[in-house]
This record gives sequence, structure tokens and C-alpha cells, in this order.
Amino acid sequence: MSHRFIEVITDFPTTEEQYVLLVHLDQIAQIRPEIEAENEPRHEPVAVIILTNGEMLILKNSFKSVVKRLTEAKMVMRP
Repeated sequence: MSHRFIEVITDFPTTEEQYVLLVHLDQIAQIRPEIEAENEPRHEPVAVIILTNGEMLILKNSFKSVVKRLTEAKMVMRP
């Protein structure tokens, strides 16, 4: 099993604080961009990650930065 992680930022479960999470690459089922997250329009799409357990994380990180980190970790992007 791989021991590769990416560091992401989210404000879940509360919007009052931001949390840094380490997400294991094997936990990621899907990643997609979101222009309007939590009813706040964004200039640059944020990343939304769907985990293998079905949980959805709306990140503060931009989609572009998360894809760059996944590419650096040599994770294969699938449609």
C-alpha cells in the first residue's frame, strides 16, 4: 500500500476555522472543480473531493493547485 498524502485545507465542519488535512491518495475516488461552493462565487474554481467512503470535502484549495499536487504525486487522473 502506498503512503502518499496530499495536504489540503477545508473549513468543515465549521466555517469559523480552517483545518489542514492530510488525505491519502487511495482515499480519493473523484475530484472535480466547483465554481460556486457554499453559495460563494469564486474567480478560480475550488476543488471538491469525493472520498472512497462517499464523503464529500469542499476544499479551500483551488482545483488547479490540487491537480498539480496529484500530478506531482504521480496519481493518474481518470475521467
